[in-house]
Amino acid sequence: MASPTIFATLAVLISPAIAQALDPLKAPQGSYVVSTHTCADLDQGVGALELAEFDGAAITVGASTCKIAGTRHADDAFQASCTERGSSSPVITPMKITRPSSDALSINGAIYNFCPGK
Repeated sequence: MASPTIFATLAVLISPAIAQALDPLKAPQGSYVVSTHTCADLDQGVGALELAEFDGAAITVGASTCKIAGTRHADDAFQASCTERGSSSPVITPMKITRPSSDALSINGAIYNFCPGK
């Protein structure tokens, strides 16, 4: 029978792999606003397509929620499977998602900046 120490050690070693599989972008979770706005603009309201929400596994922009695929492409981009609100079948889209900086996402060329605490 394995000791609790072995299980604890395995959990520590496996956790980063599980976290990477669940969050392939390794981006901060929360609200992002398109670069033409500031985080302060969120309090006044921005258009649905100017706000992105990232939960670690999916990005929601407007009425679409896009689950990030765990595979990277040669240009360090990710593909997404998107579902419109109210629809039951996902559509694989040629969405290009990259990380231009540690606190930003580029979604099909539009830069969204992370808004801590929003």
